[in-house]
Formats: sequence, C-alpha cells, structure tokens
Amino acid sequence: MNNNFHFETDKNDFFCIATEKFKKNEKINLVITGNSMIPFLVHKRDTAVLSKFFGEVKKGDILLYFRDNGKYILHRVYDYDEKGVYFVGDSQNYIEGPVPYENILAECTCVLRKGKLIEQQAFVWKFFSKIWIRLIFIRQPIIRLITEVNKFFKNNV
Repeated sequence: MNNNFHFETDKNDFFCIATEKFKKNEKINLVITGNSMIPFLVHKRDTAVLSKFFGEVKKGDILLYFRDNGKYILHRVYDYDEKGVYFVGDSQNYIEGPVPYENILAECTCVLRKGKLIEQQAFVWKFFSKIWIRLIFIRQPIIRLITEVNKFFKNNV
C-alpha cells in the first residue's frame, strides 16, 4: 500500500487519476480527511483502499461518490432503490440521497485502520456495516459516551 493518494486535490484531477487507475484495475489508497466516518475511520489516521465501482450496492458498503457541487464523499450505504443510493457517515444521523448511481466512483474494499489492514470479513468491519448502520438515531449519544469514557481513563490511569 505505497501509492497513497491524498483526498485534498483538485476534484477534476482526482477524477481523471482515479479513472485511469481503475481502467488498469489498480487500487487507490485514500487518506481519510474529515470526521464523518468516526468511529470506524479517523481523520488523517486511517486510509481507505478504493477499487472501481461495478454497480453492485449492498447496505453497509462504503462507497466514494461525488455531490452535484463536485465534492467527493466516502460514506456508508444506508439504503438504495431505483432512484439512487442513500448514504450516511458513521458519525452522522442525517441520510443523504438519493445519490444517482452515475455519481458513484469507487468502492472501499479494505482499510488501514490504526496501521492494521481491516478487510470486509473482519469483525469490526461487519459490526459497522451490519449493526452500527442500524443504530443511526442513537449514534451521537454512544459516541459521546465513548469519548467521555476514553477521557476518564486517560486522565485517571
């Protein structure tokens, strides 16, 4: 995984580079920027490994898509239908969509999380794609509780 490609680039350059790499069946390692995928993926700590999107969508998948304003977003599939795909970040409770299928550029096949390779078969991946996705309306209190517990242990251990 030595070909990291930072998200913070011109959107047209990113699209061109990604399209060329995907034509060659290559993957892109994308350093996570932003906090919308916390707690699974953390800003500038973790990396998403992206492959060409072939059109198959499942609830819980992590896909890279672009909004009408050109901004690229890496979020999890909440639902989908003939109109498009509905997305939500792991730290969010707002569902975005439908995003047209033609706006989806790539799928996340695995991640480098805390320096460790996590594949879709891993327990932590399955937890977020099968269980966490269903906890959308109680995520915020859970994240706050985890944050407070972490602070307590850092200050008292």
